[in-house]
Amino acid sequence: MLISGEPGIGKSRLATELSARIGSEPHTRVRYFCSAHHQETAFYPIIVQLEHASGFAHSDTGEEKLVKLRALLVPGSRSDNEVELIADLLSLPSETADLLDLSAQRKRDRLLEALANQLEV
Repeated sequence: MLISGEPGIGKSRLATELSARIGSEPHTRVRYFCSAHHQETAFYPIIVQLEHASGFAHSDTGEEKLVKLRALLVPGSRSDNEVELIADLLSLPSETADLLDLSAQRKRDRLLEALANQLEV
């Protein structure tokens, strides 16, 4: 379920009520928040959610973050390229030179496919 709309119409109240009603049923809750400070970064809410879900610490190296991201994504990934595309989104070291050969539009399309695949799991 996706809840979106203008500020002040009761989205948070609706989400809280839904959570209360399905609290004992198995479900995964994913919340994304936009920020006025990151208007130039369309994927900011997704980046923040992935960093949080992966358990990144400020002291983690790029390789440590990549290991944590792989642990989060691999169960639902359809290919290693999906992990690499998402790692690239998070500015983590990439192990695949294939990403360099993609046009910007094709890379974005494949990233959106990879993110959608992660939500389907």
